[in-house]
Amino acid sequence: RNILVLYKGQFGRQPQDSGEGPPQPICREYCALLMQRGMLCQQAHKYKSARQAFLECLECDGTDQPITTARCQLMRLYMESNRPDSARRLWEQTLRPDDPSVWIRYSAALLEYVSWKLLGEQGSTLETTKTQTVQAIQSNVFCAYQLVYHSTFQRVMEYTEDIQDATPDDDNDGDGMLEEAIEYCHSEQMGAWLGTEGALDFLKQVLLELRFSSSTSSSDKKTSADSSDDTTTNVVVEWNTKLTQLEQTYEEKQRQFNSTTSSSRTEENDNAKEKTKDDDKEEEEEDETADTLMYAGMFRTAMDMLEDAGEFIPPATPTNDDDDEEDNNNNDDDDENVSSSTSEDEEEGSSSSDSD
Repeated sequence: RNILVLYKGQFGRQPQDSGEGPPQPICREYCALLMQRGMLCQQAHKYKSARQAFLECLECDGTDQPITTARCQLMRLYMESNRPDSARRLWEQTLRPDDPSVWIRYSAALLEYVSWKLLGEQGSTLETTKTQTVQAIQSNVFCAYQLVYHSTFQRVMEYTEDIQDATPDDDNDGDGMLEEAIEYCHSEQMGAWLGTEGALDFLKQVLLELRFSSSTSSSDKKTSADSSDDTTTNVVVEWNTKLTQLEQTYEEKQRQFNSTTSSSRTEENDNAKEKTKDDDKEEEEEDETADTLMYAGMFRTAMDMLEDAGEFIPPATPTNDDDDEEDNNNNDDDDENVSSSTSEDEEEGSSSSDSD
């Protein structure tokens, strides 16, 4: 059997009880080797070989429930090597409606902005650009805030280099999305946003529009067509709620991990009381994970700094009193104009009588 053809796009799937499915762990190990080859070639600036390795891994792994970051690495490679056409084809062919990847979503938003604003390509408009940007914000609002206010977050965020290949979990609890946003905003992609004229300003405009619209739209009745906008607005405004959920999810998984680890260690101690230093070292390496609580605390600190600086104060809207005052000022100006014209007429009349 030709496994590459028979289980194309399914190399990460576990076999069923009946034995039907790709042979494991061979298929998963093959994808891992392709990823290692691609990363090594990319580090050695052998971009063609890296692209071939990532493409082959993507073909084997698929896009429904991938176990590798081949698609994200391929997008990074295209963006870094300035290949926008290849990057566009990648996200158009592999983008899912509920795709949470910041590497795909925010690259798509940036590419659409360049096509519309800078290149003026056919099919790219303000509406399509705003749609891609809103979808990117909705997928990961933490990334949007860090991109727009990058100078503040760069002063606050630490240990960002410890995050590597962060990906959100498939169980939709959001675990990993904060780390993925931090990794994205401290990678070469930040340079792509900074180097694109007006891109961050447009992202900031859309982000603040969504944030400020929440205060005016909460009392208004929304139609079904506005439901997606409501969801995005809630995500933008309620970032703190989402951050708290991530912290709770992390703590719960840590408790489960510690409980499993302690029980396994108890069983091992019953069987053998001594362990070698190599075994302890391996366990410590396995226990090393990104500390979500630490990164969440730094993110919250940066947002508090922005709040104190007045970055999120909505623009003042004219009130009825302001309108009345403006009308009064206009009336006063009209009265002044009438009086001045009257005085001029009187002066002209008096001068004519003197001449007579």
